[in-house]
Amino acid sequence: MMLMLLLSRVLGLVRDSVMAAQFGRSELTDAYILAFQIPDLIFFLVAGGALSSSFIPVFSEYLHTNREKEAWHVFSSVVTVMSLGLFLVIGLATWQADALVRLITAPEKAEMYPLIAQMSKILLPAQFAFFIGGLMFGTLYAKQKFVAPGLGPNVYNIGIILGAVALPQFFQPGIIGMAWGAVLGAVVGNFVIPLFILSRLGGT
Repeated sequence: MMLMLLLSRVLGLVRDSVMAAQFGRSELTDAYILAFQIPDLIFFLVAGGALSSSFIPVFSEYLHTNREKEAWHVFSSVVTVMSLGLFLVIGLATWQADALVRLITAPEKAEMYPLIAQMSKILLPAQFAFFIGGLMFGTLYAKQKFVAPGLGPNVYNIGIILGAVALPQFFQPGIIGMAWGAVLGAVVGNFVIPLFILSRLGGT
């Protein structure tokens, strides 16, 4: 875990350096940073990691009292309910992204509102991966599996780096590629990898 954390810090520096090299310090990079406002707002409104923090002790209690079947049933129920709620919130935020950007972004950035809203809509589905991934990571911790939780932030950073290097040519402006890279990194690192490992453990 220490090595994974160190790698995450290094990749974070690489990510910022690549963004600066590709796009400099400009209105485009400001728009990219501001595009995270709505996803971050959803994260805080839905209590961030509070759900996983309260769920994991319950899951661990079932595991440690030889009730693994019941533990996975609780996990499945929580993920199902949480997924339905997230789909609703993310859908509403995507629908009203333009209005939300105008509401929470400074007026001096008005000319960038359309680009900020466009990238916000791209980034919003990543919140599903972060929330459900947080539950899966906590479950893996309870099962004494630490590789996937350590990989998550690193894969996320790698996705952003690849988005900055390989995808700009497909978008106008090119910084939109970074938003798609962030979504790719979030889905693979925080959803696909832990889901694969949990399936191998018989939890899905």
